[in-house]
Amino acid sequence: MHNIDSDSEDEIPPGWEEKATEDGNVYFVNTCNREIQWTHPRTGRKKVIPTEMPFGWAKTLDENGETVYFNKETGNKTYIDPRLAFAKDEKKYAYDFRQRFDASSTAFQVLHGIDLSGKYAVITGCNVGIGYETAKSLARHGCKVLMANRNIDSTKEAIKNIVKETNAPESNLMFLQLDLSSLHNVKTFSEQVATIFSRFASLKNVFVDENISMKEDSYSSMMAYNNSKLFNVLSAKQQAAATTVYVAVAPELEEVTGLYFNNCFYCEESALAKDKDIAEEVFKMSVKIIEQRMGPIVPHSSDM
Repeated sequence: MHNIDSDSEDEIPPGWEEKATEDGNVYFVNTCNREIQWTHPRTGRKKVIPTEMPFGWAKTLDENGETVYFNKETGNKTYIDPRLAFAKDEKKYAYDFRQRFDASSTAFQVLHGIDLSGKYAVITGCNVGIGYETAKSLARHGCKVLMANRNIDSTKEAIKNIVKETNAPESNLMFLQLDLSSLHNVKTFSEQVATIFSRFASLKNVFVDENISMKEDSYSSMMAYNNSKLFNVLSAKQQAAATTVYVAVAPELEEVTGLYFNNCFYCEESALAKDKDIAEEVFKMSVKIIEQRMGPIVPHSSDM
């Protein structure tokens, strides 16, 4: 059961101030009697914030020695800690999270204030469409992105456009050729990725058999597309750019796995997507095809 209360109850009652410690703990000051407490005066919940400044913000001291915060892009200054805009309830368990975004949210809004420097992402099918918007959004916030597409020329053009639109360093945008209709190419790609990133996002590959399988030369048919999308729901449950970005970067989703997200929040899957027997059969079918075409699957040392 997920609490989907709105953020209206998080408003501070009159006579209270919200402040934060350097190590990311939020406390509340009663301006009438100057008493301090660690729980929200309205909800009774403890709140925490990131220890680092939001993306694009820094702090310094004014002439009186007080801490002042400034936005490096706009030059705006404030004495209110900008980290407080990202305060969230301290989680009691992994799946304890509330809705912050919805169907109208954009990837830009989801990433507001988030610094992805030092983070890595592998994105397939990202020279156009949702994949392109995802790559652009992550790159804008400092993420190192490996773009995996079949068409190298269009990928190079996409990288130029992303650099132009976001001012992201071109060195943060790399590419490798990936043809998901060729298992040999997928294997080669995965080996290449392992040499580029020490840690990288798991790929969401599609392999099908029998009446739902397609020959390589007809892979782009609508039937193969529809079946691949059903398998994606069973395994990866990909969504549009905002949802994809949200589940990748949202701090409240740390340690959360196995859920279906739509419009930036958890929702129930379709009956087919929840069918464990179908999922198991598709998995076995996938392993069978891979081994028929590529030989026995050897477990990676990290999986043993």
